[in-house]
Amino acid sequence: MRFLRSAQIRFSFILFGSLFLLPALLAPALAVAQDQSSPSNEPGPQPPWKYDGALSAFYQVTGASNGNFIREDTTESIGGLGSFRRPYRPWFGYELSYGFTRYSESYNKGVARVQDNVHEFTAAYLLQAPLFHGVAPFVTIGTGMVIFAPTSTGGGGRSSQVLPVFVYSLGLNRPLLSDRLGIRLQYRSLRYKTPSFNNVLLDAHTLRTTMEPSIGIYYRF
Repeated sequence: MRFLRSAQIRFSFILFGSLFLLPALLAPALAVAQDQSSPSNEPGPQPPWKYDGALSAFYQVTGASNGNFIREDTTESIGGLGSFRRPYRPWFGYELSYGFTRYSESYNKGVARVQDNVHEFTAAYLLQAPLFHGVAPFVTIGTGMVIFAPTSTGGGGRSSQVLPVFVYSLGLNRPLLSDRLGIRLQYRSLRYKTPSFNNVLLDAHTLRTTMEPSIGIYYRF
């Protein structure tokens, strides 16, 4: 059982690392392909920025899980999200994100309760439309990992757990004062296995969804 848990954690880290390296490995090939696709082989007008970074605050709501005679409920919480984006062209790019929040897991109406710090590491493909009527819509879809780390005071002595996650988001960018600085409105949805903190007595054997509407500031550079 311990071997399987270790293998799962190693696989999650390998998957996450591969996703982060993939955009960097593809970047040179994408640049060459873009140059070759131009008939004159001359670069067109380029924006003055290549990247953008953002800091957002989100409100976390997670649906209840029912399975294996276990009901699991999660308290709502406020969290923070940082993201880094590289749009290669208006309709293609990638996003790397880190999110953090803290909430409590309640099993079978409080028979067992675990307070945990939740860390989200994700990598996603970015589809971002050009500016339209003052806003730029975008969609992301990707994967990564979520780390559930029980707190020292409310964790009940449980062990941390690493789980793979599927994530997608929808949102809008709205420039402020200049094209470099703006407001980002975003809705993120994460799908992953209900955490059990490696305890078979808490394993509901179900998937759950976390919703994270957010608002933040981005800066292009």
